[in-house]
Amino acid sequence: MSLVSSQLYTLTGAGTEIPAFNTASNIAEVFIVGTATAIGNYALAFTGTPIQGIKFVMRYSGALDITTNSNTFSIFGLPITQNVLNSQFTANIEYYNSVWNVTIIPNIIQFQLNNNNLTNISIGAAQIADYSITNIKLANNAVATTNILNQNVTAAKIANGTVGTTQLATGSVDSTILANNSVGTLAIIDGSITNAKLNPGANNSVKVTDGATTITDLAIGTNQILGRLSGDLQAISLTSLGTGLYEVINISFSFEEGENTTISTVYLPYACTIVNTIVTVTRQLSGTDNATIGIADANTFIATPIVTITIPLNSSNSFTVANSGINYTYNGAGSTGNITIFSNKITPGGKVLLSMVVQRT
Repeated sequence: MSLVSSQLYTLTGAGTEIPAFNTASNIAEVFIVGTATAIGNYALAFTGTPIQGIKFVMRYSGALDITTNSNTFSIFGLPITQNVLNSQFTANIEYYNSVWNVTIIPNIIQFQLNNNNLTNISIGAAQIADYSITNIKLANNAVATTNILNQNVTAAKIANGTVGTTQLATGSVDSTILANNSVGTLAIIDGSITNAKLNPGANNSVKVTDGATTITDLAIGTNQILGRLSGDLQAISLTSLGTGLYEVINISFSFEEGENTTISTVYLPYACTIVNTIVTVTRQLSGTDNATIGIADANTFIATPIVTITIPLNSSNSFTVANSGINYTYNGAGSTGNITIFSNKITPGGKVLLSMVVQRT
């Protein structure tokens, strides 16, 4: 290139107001100024044929908002974030080994602030960003009352977990310093609330939260456990567990020669309702006659069965016979409580599975 020259561009937000950097031009320094909200994407690039060692310098002192409309800004393929665009910087652009290299250098003058610039008690609550004072910023015993304006350290100025024992004078925090309800969960170190700190409840009770988020002490009596059948947590009697649950009892019957099952006894150690039954053929029944299965209460036996199920002759595998709405109440619970199930088929041949659905009462 010939003589080095510069060019000034003012941001408009269009994304096209900064033309491509011409490798054949003598403009090697570009200044970008102005304030705008982007409505188009910015992709700063070059035109022409680059040669080894060619350089451009871009000095940015503008204020471009690419966040509002979700736009982008890049310099020779390097994405530039909104945080970078919020400050002044210089971009050094150099073509080397067939690659454009872009280096971003912040303008550090705008950030020069040190202890020499500050007078005593010059930093108040308005000058400190919320949660910006962390442990690593404070030397032990470095902050005394003379360095802080009265009533200028509010809860919003203290980052969570930043005040440890080394930052507090011994015995300086007592109940008179704390406002009511001022200590929240974020202000308490994990594991610091022990059993001794908790207000004791009633004997043999637990603290529970109900559906209205009210915390109460729930007493757990003898032979009770904590559970939730419906509604809120409650103390549940061990003897009531299982009530209302459905169960399926399966019994196989064979009508094969020499295997004909005639009478079976099923023990039920609990009161229940026999809701319905399903019989499924597991081996095809022989012809000539139907098969029957009856269910009877052990107290009445076969004379008055609860239900009698007929399976047609020649029924093939997976054929089912369902009986719903039986709803027979069985109260013979106990170690010897049982029901009797009997079957019959004159001509041998076939097998079935009886499924009996019961509900505990």
